[in-house]
Amino acid sequence: MAGTKTALFSRHTPGGVFNIEDQSVTTGDRWFVHSGTGTDGAGYGTHPDSPCATLDYAIGLATASQGDIIYCMPGHNEALDAGTDCVVDKIGLTIIGLGRGSNRPTFDYDGTDGTIELDAAGCRLSNLILNCSTASTVVAINVDAHDCEIDHCFFTWETSGDEFVSTIDINAFDRTYIHDNVFNTENGAGAATDCINLVDTNDVTIENNIFRGTWTGAVIFGETTLSARLIIKDNVIYNSDTSSYNAIDGGALNSTGIIAHNYITALYSQAAAVAKTVRKCRFQFMDNYFCDAISERATTLVPATSAT
Repeated sequence: MAGTKTALFSRHTPGGVFNIEDQSVTTGDRWFVHSGTGTDGAGYGTHPDSPCATLDYAIGLATASQGDIIYCMPGHNEALDAGTDCVVDKIGLTIIGLGRGSNRPTFDYDGTDGTIELDAAGCRLSNLILNCSTASTVVAINVDAHDCEIDHCFFTWETSGDEFVSTIDINAFDRTYIHDNVFNTENGAGAATDCINLVDTNDVTIENNIFRGTWTGAVIFGETTLSARLIIKDNVIYNSDTSSYNAIDGGALNSTGIIAHNYITALYSQAAAVAKTVRKCRFQFMDNYFCDAISERATTLVPATSAT
């Protein structure tokens, strides 16, 4: 009888496990990483009982453009000290953290230059803990390619004074999808200037995230060169900073997009606070809600009509 009846196929990798795999997820290879039981060496990475020790080593084993998946196993922990410690440079690579809560894989940013570089198109980071463990780490994730995705990650800080200056930076690359993440800073943080920084980037979608802490600029901030067709929707934004335009700031004049169904609490409590929480640029606004004080009923967010 012609055709196949199932998406499940068997595969045996030399030195690895015999797998029955769902090829509708990917036909690529699977790799495993664990800092406690793993080794960065020949013959490791294809089996969860003999994983690699670091994510960057596993990335080196993967093949570009075939849909490989790297699983960071529960309890995995590694330090990021420099910009070369974790470079995701294989097209279409998916990196998934296994586990729940604090048992998810954790990356400790122990140096100010520590970062994850998303340098290849179509890559995804999912279900990781990104923990700032030093003062003024420049950026947690640099998005340097098109069509990347960051989802279900938890961005946090270790002790007082540990802060990402920017959490995610996207500069001149398009179609990034950032969703279902939690972004935390220390209340009263001084070095954290913005959470998501946008420069000359188009068709970015930022949805269903939680932002809570202090950013002295804006939680979502565009600068230098306008960005177009942004979608910012269904987010919960809390910023304890007291300056104006501290929630969403298109920054670069004439940035465009839709801001819809967001719930915003920002402690800019001067006159016209509602109008000065979001800088309008050329965004379209739909059903956003705002309050700027404890025990206050939210009101509809109506930004100032001026572009600046």
